Amino acid sequence: MARTYLYFKIEVEHPDDERIERLAADFDRQIRRVHGVLSVELTNSITNAESE
Repeated sequence: MARTYLYFKIEVEHPDDERIERLAADFDRQIRRVHGVLSVELTNSITNAESE
């Protein structure tokens, strides 16, 4: 059986006071629910202030 690694870049809007770790954990839980997903890992996060 083949194993494939998929890399995604996800951009989300969130309240300033929301912890990025909690948001990432929510994504982790949702992705693990998909059949066949063996692992999920957040490797980096970058927060940019909105420019007006």
